[in-house]
Amino acid sequence: MKTDDDIWSDFNIWIARITGLTSIRIWQGGPQPERPYLVTNLIGSREVRDWPLDQFGEEDVDGQIDMTPIIEMEWNFSVNCYGEAPMNILRPIIAASHLTQVEEPNFPALVIHQCSPIRNLSEWHDHDWEPRAQMDMDLRGLTADGHLVDTIETSEGVRFIRI
Repeated sequence: MKTDDDIWSDFNIWIARITGLTSIRIWQGGPQPERPYLVTNLIGSREVRDWPLDQFGEEDVDGQIDMTPIIEMEWNFSVNCYGEAPMNILRPIIAASHLTQVEEPNFPALVIHQCSPIRNLSEWHDHDWEPRAQMDMDLRGLTADGHLVDTIETSEGVRFIRI
């Protein structure tokens, strides 16, 4: 299973491929790239459903069970574009999100669920107007993070576990 950091990296690479521009992660450090460029930020993640889709367990050599719930998650990203005509740069991302052939190779386990409207956020910066635009994108996928649980007792081939 991929970590949130892996998902963010995959998303950043996909955004760069779609736009053909440099795409960096927020707080990455280093000098500011040449404009136009994109900045991505993983805003947060949340469970999509109230209950796991499934769960499975494997017993280890000490009799403990590694229980793994399969949880559908959603990751919310902010995509910011800096440079001339930034709204025009972000618009093709929305079109790409509707084409499985473009989306699928980069996110084999993730689906683009939703794109927000593109917002013009141009602002006064260093004695001049800086063209900026921003949009949010939500990706969905499954997580499978396991935890060891103690067994309580075994009876006639049935193992009771404390969850």
